[in-house]
Amino acid sequence: MATGGVKKFNELFLYPKGRKTFMQKTLDTLFDRSEGKKFAKTSSARISVRKPRALEQSSDQDWMSVWPAAQSFRSSVVPLPIRMGYLSNKEAKVKLPRAAYANLELMKIPNFLHLTPHHIQRHCNAIKIKERKFCTKFPDELKDVECQQKYFPLEFRYSDYIHQGTNIRNESECHALQNAVNNLVDWNTIWGLNVSLDKTVIFHIGNKNPKFNYYVNNNELPKADIVKDLGVITNNKLTFEEHINHVRNISMLRSVQLLRNIKSTNPKIWGNYFKMYVLPLLEYASPVWNPSLKKSIKYIERVQKFYTRMALRNCKILRKISYDRRLDMLNLEPLYLRRFKIDLITLYKIVFRHTNINPLELFTFNQRPSRKHSYIINIPHKTSKTHNSFTNRIIKIWNSLPKEALNNSTITSFKLWLINNLKNVLSKHITL
Repeated sequence: MATGGVKKFNELFLYPKGRKTFMQKTLDTLFDRSEGKKFAKTSSARISVRKPRALEQSSDQDWMSVWPAAQSFRSSVVPLPIRMGYLSNKEAKVKLPRAAYANLELMKIPNFLHLTPHHIQRHCNAIKIKERKFCTKFPDELKDVECQQKYFPLEFRYSDYIHQGTNIRNESECHALQNAVNNLVDWNTIWGLNVSLDKTVIFHIGNKNPKFNYYVNNNELPKADIVKDLGVITNNKLTFEEHINHVRNISMLRSVQLLRNIKSTNPKIWGNYFKMYVLPLLEYASPVWNPSLKKSIKYIERVQKFYTRMALRNCKILRKISYDRRLDMLNLEPLYLRRFKIDLITLYKIVFRHTNINPLELFTFNQRPSRKHSYIINIPHKTSKTHNSFTNRIIKIWNSLPKEALNNSTITSFKLWLINNLKNVLSKHITL
C-alpha cells in the first residue's frame, strides 16, 4: 500500500493514547507495527478527522455555491481550490495537483458579484500593482452610441432618484427648467443610460404654479398630485395626510400580527417586540412628516394605545390601566414625544456639523448676546405650505432649551438630557 513514489497512506483516526480500534490493529498487522496495549472493551467512539475543505472541492465548483453570502472574502474560512498547474512526479501514475489554497488578492475579483460600489473601490485599491492596474479607464471608443449598440446591445434599468427643483414664477423659468431636462437626457444618451419614463412624473406645488408641460424625447411627462419618494408619500399641499394614513395602517397590521403569534406574559418582552417591529415603521423619516394637527397626532398614537392594551390582556392583566401606566409597564414612550426627540437630535447634528448639511444654508443664527444658549436660531417667515416644515416647527422648542443642554455637550449627553427633560419642555409648547 505504500510502494514507489506514491505518498504513504495515513489513516485519519483520533483516539486516546494506547487504545486502538479493530481497524487500527489490522493496519498494524499489515505494516508490522509494534502492537499497542490491548483493551477488552473500547468504550470511546471513533472520531474521523476530515480533510481540509479545499481538498474536497472540485476546481471548477460554482462560486455562488461556495460563498453565497454578501460579505468580504476570508481565506481562512473557505480555502478555494485555485490550482496553478500540476506537480511532476515521474514515479506516480497520476499528476498531483498543487496545494489547493486560494490567493487572497485573486479571490477578490469574483467576489465583486456581491459587493457594493464602496467595497469594490476598496478591493480595487488593494489589488493595484505599481506597474499594472487591474481597473482601467473607460475606453473612449465605446462612448459612441452606435458603437455601444453594436458591441454591447444591453438595456439597463435603474431606480435611482434624480430631483430637479427650482422656484418657478414665470414662463422663462419654465423654459430654463426644460433646457436643464434636455441636457440631462443628452448626457444620459451619451453614456448609455436611458431615462425611465414610467417612473418620471411632474409634481407641481403651489396654487400660483403655471403648471408648465415638460417633455423628454418629445414625450410629455405625466403630472401627479401624490408621489412616493424614498418611502414617503407626499401630496401637492405638503400635508402628508396620505403618508400618515399609510404608516398608521401598516403599523396596526404589524401590531395585530405580533399579538396573534407571540405567547408571553412578560410586559417587558411585549415592549421590546414593539420597539423592534413596529416603531421603525412609525418613525421612518419622521422629521419630514411629523404632524402638527392634534387629530393626526392622536390618530397615530392609537396604534400604541391599542398594542399596549392588548399586550397586557395577553399577560393576563385584565383590569383597566391608564395609558401612561401601560407605557411604564412596557417601557415605552408616547409616539409624539419620540418624534420630537428625533427632530431635536437631527437639528443638533446639523447645527454641530455632524452631517454633510451646511447649517448656514438652512438657518439664520442670532448674532446678539443672549441669556439662553449660544445657538439661538432666528424664526423665518412662514407660509401655509411651510409652517410645519422641519426648519420651522422645531425652532421654538430648540430656542427654549437651557444652556446645560447644549453648551459643552456631545450627542450622547444631549440624548440623555432629552430622555429626562423633554416632556417638561414640550408641555410648554404642545397640549393634547
